[in-house]
Amino acid sequence: MKLSIVIPAYDEEDAIVPIVERCLAARATIVAETDVREVEVIVVSDGSTDRTVERVRPLVDGQAVRLVDYAPNRGYGVALKTGFRAATGDLVAFLDADGTCDPLWFVPLVQACTRDGASVATGCRMTATSRMPPLRRLGNRFFRGLINALARAEIRDSASGMRVIRRECLPWIFTLPDGMHFTPAMTATAVFDPGLTLREVDMPYEERVGRSKLSVVKDGLRFLRCILDVCLLYRPLRLFGPPALALLALALVLGATIAWAKFVDPAHAHLPRWYLFRMITALVAAALGLTLLMVGVVAERVGAVVRRSQPPAGLVHALVRPLLGSHATLLAGGLCVALGLALNVGTAYEWLTTRHIEVDTWWTYAITGGFLLIVGSASLALSVLNRVLGLLEAGLNEGKPAAAYDPPEAA
Repeated sequence: MKLSIVIPAYDEEDAIVPIVERCLAARATIVAETDVREVEVIVVSDGSTDRTVERVRPLVDGQAVRLVDYAPNRGYGVALKTGFRAATGDLVAFLDADGTCDPLWFVPLVQACTRDGASVATGCRMTATSRMPPLRRLGNRFFRGLINALARAEIRDSASGMRVIRRECLPWIFTLPDGMHFTPAMTATAVFDPGLTLREVDMPYEERVGRSKLSVVKDGLRFLRCILDVCLLYRPLRLFGPPALALLALALVLGATIAWAKFVDPAHAHLPRWYLFRMITALVAAALGLTLLMVGVVAERVGAVVRRSQPPAGLVHALVRPLLGSHATLLAGGLCVALGLALNVGTAYEWLTTRHIEVDTWWTYAITGGFLLIVGSASLALSVLNRVLGLLEAGLNEGKPAAAYDPPEAA
């Protein structure tokens, strides 16, 4: 078994030689304590403008150390992907060139992949002895909390720069972003995708050599966007479901107060006109909630069809599961349309017979009926989309066991 260590470097002239030498010195320990029998180091200069390339060249020997140099600077993710394409190992690994991580910790990371079956093993820097700057530690806690909340996971380090990856995962790796948000995107995908497993190993973390290339604001926003993008790809209902249910609950409470006032409370022969604002609020909340829910349902179904897998389980998914069936949505849509029309029969009859409408009597029926027509039409549209997706799914899975799962590279 061979291990390829990729070191992305952008203007790291002060740190690059020591980290390469530490990797070479760690080879004997890695070979002695793991199933690895050969180690290669690949330095990728990502458009460096200082003496990074000049300092690495004397260490290149064609086998143990290789150098890939290109210009201009194209991003952290591009540098890693370039190194992975050049790698020949059964396991590919990377660590940052800034001297913050100790290459000896590749030993437990390799063992996590070879003995524990992990797809990705990552070094966890969030320990009591970590010398991570306070601002970056705070940002890491925020992003790991977001990933854990959305993925129902328990990761502790969202953006570690030291990892080992099984070679069969490389096709999936090449779909990750090109910038500094490569690592949080890898973490998010590994915990969201049911075909991948991620293991964390506690490791020490030192102060970096030289100036950091990470922009707290710009890269932080990229981290946030890529985590949300991965969630949209794998678990869209985790994003759309909670706000949708909250809006529907608000609409239900307001609707119940309106119904009580109109049909139960003897003080109201007719609802006061100021109730119009309460009803509009309830209907807008219900419309927004149903829209978000339907978007989440369709997105979830599309993802399941593309990956040829079963829709994911979860509380929100279980609550809206009836919406996933075209027959259920078709029936619900038809009932809403019929009820919406029925509520306005009296209004229409009064207008046809008297050419006049008593607003205080009929405005609640008109608004509620119109809302039901909108919901019914959306439900009918959703049933059509579900039917189309069902036909696509049947065609894609023809002759394939229902429980089979395609690995990421085949998707």
